[in-house]
Amino acid sequence: MYLNEESLLILKELDFKLSKNLPLDLQKLRCKVAFHALRFAAPIQELGNRFAIRTRIEEVFKRIQLLAMASTFRAFLNSPVGPKTSHFWGPVANWGFVVAGLVDMKKPPEMISGNMTGAMCVYSALFMRFAWMVQPRNYLLLACHASNETVQLYQFSRWARGQGYLSPEKKEEAKSQ
Repeated sequence: MYLNEESLLILKELDFKLSKNLPLDLQKLRCKVAFHALRFAAPIQELGNRFAIRTRIEEVFKRIQLLAMASTFRAFLNSPVGPKTSHFWGPVANWGFVVAGLVDMKKPPEMISGNMTGAMCVYSALFMRFAWMVQPRNYLLLACHASNETVQLYQFSRWARGQGYLSPEKKEEAKSQ
């Protein structure tokens, strides 16, 4: 802030190249506007201080959340069904059955093996019960085998339709006899 040769107050923040060649009356008006703007400096400063305090408080809460997340992750890492055990990696590997079943949905029903699909249905049903009964309960294994059971039952229905076991013609013939 300084006075120029015409005794006008020049504020650096308000001194732009576009305003240097303004007439004297507009320069005075510009200075009055800047002066009146300074009246709001205290409330703006107070608002800024409140914002800074709130930001610091939010940073503290974020740090607490990160610490809580870190302790939760550490608890999961060391839990009986965490990634250090076969209770974790077994289900992760079994998701491959679900993916393979989903990919096989694009294949024609003639390529589906009824025996293998039936075996997969029984396998997933047995392991769903195992996942529920084992202590601690293995929800990841349960979800994996429930998904696989759903996919395999759909594949089994496609196979049965392809073989003619679920066709509407068979039902009509059975009703007429």
